Amino acid sequence: MTQNYRVCKVASNSFGGGDVIIDVLKKHGVSEFLDSYLGQRHPRAQYTYAEAVIHWFVTQCRNHNRIENMYKSQKEVKKHPRFNKGMSPDTFLYSLKELARPNIYMKKNDPSIKQLEKEKKGERYEYHEVNIIERYNEMLVDIAIKLGLLKKGVKYILDYDTTELETKIKGGRKYYKGNGRKAYSPAVSMIENIPLFIENRNGDSNASFNLVNSIESVLDLLKRKGITVELIRIDAAAFSREFTEFVGSRGLKYVTRPKSPTVKKQSKRIRNWIKTTIKKTSNEIGDTVFRFGKDESRMVVKKVLDENGKPKYWGLITNDFEMSNVEIINTYALRGDCENLFSSLNEFGWKVLPMRKFEHNTVYLYITAFNYILFRFIKKLFSSVMPKRVWESMELKTFFHSYISVVTRWVKGILKFDEGAEDYLALSGFT
Repeated sequence: MTQNYRVCKVASNSFGGGDVIIDVLKKHGVSEFLDSYLGQRHPRAQYTYAEAVIHWFVTQCRNHNRIENMYKSQKEVKKHPRFNKGMSPDTFLYSLKELARPNIYMKKNDPSIKQLEKEKKGERYEYHEVNIIERYNEMLVDIAIKLGLLKKGVKYILDYDTTELETKIKGGRKYYKGNGRKAYSPAVSMIENIPLFIENRNGDSNASFNLVNSIESVLDLLKRKGITVELIRIDAAAFSREFTEFVGSRGLKYVTRPKSPTVKKQSKRIRNWIKTTIKKTSNEIGDTVFRFGKDESRMVVKKVLDENGKPKYWGLITNDFEMSNVEIINTYALRGDCENLFSSLNEFGWKVLPMRKFEHNTVYLYITAFNYILFRFIKKLFSSVMPKRVWESMELKTFFHSYISVVTRWVKGILKFDEGAEDYLALSGFT
């Protein structure tokens, strides 16, 4: 179908890059995929869930992260001859509410689960408020596999982290770090910066809450899908016997951070200090055997001198006895990509929660994470044929200015680009 793209002098859509995206998503079966996971709406409904999500994705690609901005892309998506559906922001939000599931309330200091039961004493809530939709976590994993971002037979590192989503919504709770702000605190499991498992939590649930259960759930899901995890990388929230013994029972490796007093104490046992340079900074590193739980672990410690010449210690604990000390430190350092993912998700709208209820906003987090995976796929696909205009590391704002902002028009079902946009012809065959 290479004849579907021609250069023209007159155009009617100033943000025509979205037209190609719609065709690519339809060709790769994203509409059918979404409907298979999200289900069918009422027969009287004018739009399907898939049409709602794709319209929202095109809006996001135009560098908008607020739902009300769907109005700005509504006119253009309706012109697409193979889509021709553009809904209002209110209709989109209503469709998200239809997908919500009840919250789960877990009593603090008690592992039992209390469905739809909570208690508040002043500002102190007696229950953790959690919302997790297993079907949508499965959807995230399956779309990553379907689009080639995750592959079977590859050994991956699984990252886990939580983030703060500050909100003024009535149901938000004061953030557990004590900054006085109300927030949500969702936990996300990811591979190569691809969000694969989301557990939304209200702000007063700290990072270590329910951690082992969450990790077990995502490992079971990935195993069912044929995705192999060989190492789990988590920050100090995972420094517990429960976590290390669980990972050992699964035959997996881990790297996490112990508490500072523990590092300082164990550093006295190290006799194999070696001078080295990491990130242009002179250090001494060494390791020692450290029993934490039933199995032996290994503590890798980095020692640096402060401005007064006094030693400062920073350490990691792992059950990997094969990698060198420097390799362990460098492997953990890559965990910083978690923050990059949260920055990208915030750019896509995680920081702008659109609804009043915790369970409704949870659906929004899933859908936005799904769209972020689509964005990763689109960048990878387009960068292979037009690398000067699209590259995999580009952020949403740059993508909008570099790719989306091209003038197009539809002529008898054929998409034509403005004069001077010849490099867009490289996309011929993608639709």
